[in-house]
Amino acid sequence: MYFYAHLNNENICEAVSSTGEEIEDLKLIAVDSLDMDLLHRKYDSGTWSSDKYFSPAVSAPTIEEQILTENQYQTALLEMNMIGGM
Repeated sequence: MYFYAHLNNENICEAVSSTGEEIEDLKLIAVDSLDMDLLHRKYDSGTWSSDKYFSPAVSAPTIEEQILTENQYQTALLEMNMIGGM
């Protein structure tokens, strides 16, 4: 299992996820686990900040938006034969 922190354009972690395959992407940083404490921390030169950075313009997604996003993610995984095909 591979774990990744997803960075935004300002190198701030917006999500942490896991996958069955290794992914090479400059905005995905390999991490040891699904460490949710990385959320909102800045990644700079191989180091995570101790401070957390929050964007006041971004509101929390509604439960409906969360469900839709999860459904889209699961559908994409199914289309890539990553679920149940291993």
